[in-house]
Amino acid sequence: MAKDNRLKAFLLRQDIRYEGRANWNAEGAWAYRYPAKVSRHLQLRLEKLPAEVQAIGWKAQVRLASGIGS
Repeated sequence: MAKDNRLKAFLLRQDIRYEGRANWNAEGAWAYRYPAKVSRHLQLRLEKLPAEVQAIGWKAQVRLASGIGS
């Protein structure tokens, strides 16, 4: 009996975690609804970083802004 209760509690926690993750993904995707770009403020900050680091960051921005499965 106690084992059944633990299993139910475990499954409930997993369901809550899944729902929260799904909601977070939708909110995160909303931030990337526009094409990737670099604002003037960000450009000034990026000038202090090595070119390799800038390239890695830009590649990630383009990938995220392109949409999943696009």
